[in-house]
Amino acid sequence: MQESVYRHNKDVVRHHIPTYSDKIVPESEVKRMKLNHECVRDLLLAIESLETVQLFNLADFYKNRPDLQQYTFETIFYTAVLLADGGYLNAKVRQFVNSSDVDIQKITWKGHEFLDNVRDDKVWNKTKSSLLEKVGSFSLSIASKVAADIILSLSGFK
Repeated sequence: MQESVYRHNKDVVRHHIPTYSDKIVPESEVKRMKLNHECVRDLLLAIESLETVQLFNLADFYKNRPDLQQYTFETIFYTAVLLADGGYLNAKVRQFVNSSDVDIQKITWKGHEFLDNVRDDKVWNKTKSSLLEKVGSFSLSIASKVAADIILSLSGFK
């Protein structure tokens, strides 16, 4: 198990995360966790692909999703926690003595709205390149708005 650090409501929280991959994340990388926009999109798409709305455990979900194995569990965990904090997922973080996990219930309206705007690969890639070229970094809400503008432009409505 590895120790990871993240901020929750301005408090620094340290917890141990079980590692489910062969990749060991160096401590220096874990301490500088940044939101991975590709992981956000991929995690939301994976959750959306479930056939029913049901409460599920993130660690078990991750182990059974080859499409998410490009990310460490630590990155998936961090992303899920931030998506819950941001109102994109209904989820509960469970903390134990030596580990933490997330139980996810569903994607929220806000999460679906974001996903609908960035679902198409062409739109997503154009959104990222436009924002990175012009400003270097971006929030999910800005990405969603830019993607919506791109959709309108591509469809001839703008």
